[in-house]
Amino acid sequence: MDPNETLKKIDQFLKERQSGDEVDLWCRDLIKWLNREGFEPNWEKYPLGTSYFKCRVIAETKRL
Repeated sequence: MDPNETLKKIDQFLKERQSGDEVDLWCRDLIKWLNREGFEPNWEKYPLGTSYFKCRVIAETKRL
């Protein structure tokens, strides 16, 4: 998995104002990647994706 490519997809998806479950699946994939000690993506390069991802992390944590 390429975390930068995943974060880029999340960012572009949101910029295009699309809706669908795939963006949440990409977030879950990125969470799993990071939990397995994978390297972090360039958070600053994709601010909208980063913001959404951080919200999903909080939501996933509360769900558990």
